Amino acid sequence: MMKLGMFSVRTILVSSGLTALAVFGCDDPFAQCREGFNCPGDDEGPKSGGTSNSGGKSNGTGASENTGGLAGGTSNSGGAGNSGGSSNPSGGNGSGGENLGGACGDTCTDEKPHCIEDEATCVECTKHAHCEDPAKPVCGLKNTCDPCRTNADCKDVLGLTDTPVCVNDLGLDDFGKCVGCLTETDCGGNICDPTTKTCLELPFRKKSLCAPCEHDLECKVGEYCVPQVFGGTTIGNFCTQTKEARVGAEGNCSAEGAPFADNKELTSVGGVTARFCVLATTTCPAYSHHRQQPEGCNAASQLDSACGAPEVNDGLCRQKDGETTFFCTYACLSDADCRIRGTQLTCNDSVEPAYCAI
Repeated sequence: MMKLGMFSVRTILVSSGLTALAVFGCDDPFAQCREGFNCPGDDEGPKSGGTSNSGGKSNGTGASENTGGLAGGTSNSGGAGNSGGSSNPSGGNGSGGENLGGACGDTCTDEKPHCIEDEATCVECTKHAHCEDPAKPVCGLKNTCDPCRTNADCKDVLGLTDTPVCVNDLGLDDFGKCVGCLTETDCGGNICDPTTKTCLELPFRKKSLCAPCEHDLECKVGEYCVPQVFGGTTIGNFCTQTKEARVGAEGNCSAEGAPFADNKELTSVGGVTARFCVLATTTCPAYSHHRQQPEGCNAASQLDSACGAPEVNDGLCRQKDGETTFFCTYACLSDADCRIRGTQLTCNDSVEPAYCAI
């Protein structure tokens, strides 16, 4: 019994020792190995990086089996820095190849094509240059392309010199855009073209009636820049007063609009169609030349062509009554054609063609 007892004790001790060895010894290859360095399978090729043993779960096929060893673990063909990232070999959330998109992988979309690397987050923009929509030029604090809010957004934040003005009126079609101007104040007193919203090198509302022009807004209020035709020839654009502005809606150009005694429907260079009081017998250049002495209109030459627009026969060179000097004038039908710069003159109809007195 004693032997038996001692044998039993010894057996128990041996068994305990084996148990301790099994728990604490270094012979178990999975007990203290460093994953990916000295675990089973490390000497059989590239490190596979997983954490499952030969009887565990393998990500190699995505199923649970007892023959896989360390085929996958949580990574598809390698540990940290390998080609698979955190995806499995069959695809999963990764690309199955090199991570071309940085921290975001290939998950960014056309709507959110840019990656914040530190957060691995896809966003619409990370800098202003990413915002290509003119109506949303600013990359905001939430990494979205937003409309401009103030001129400072355009001029200071975006650094725009040609378009430093923000359209921040919700009622305007260009809301949110940076443009060249909205008013003449933005242009230093010159015209802000309402169509292109750019500053023009033309003075705003400074041109007088019958002055040459290029834009409607050069002319005074009630006037537009209108092409002028004489004898079938277009001679240029001139500031022309609407009938309503000159004589009122019910007024009469011939009776009250002298010397702009004719009434015509015309279209301005800016596309405004209206009825205008216009000169009946001549052109703006000839009207402006009245009592002037340009080269060629003198006692020696007496050239009608020296007066008015070139090659349209809209002016006359005539001698002033009782004098030897010659001046420019133009043909007339009645005294109504001869009110010049506020002074009413007569139409000299004693000669042919009749002309406004000098």
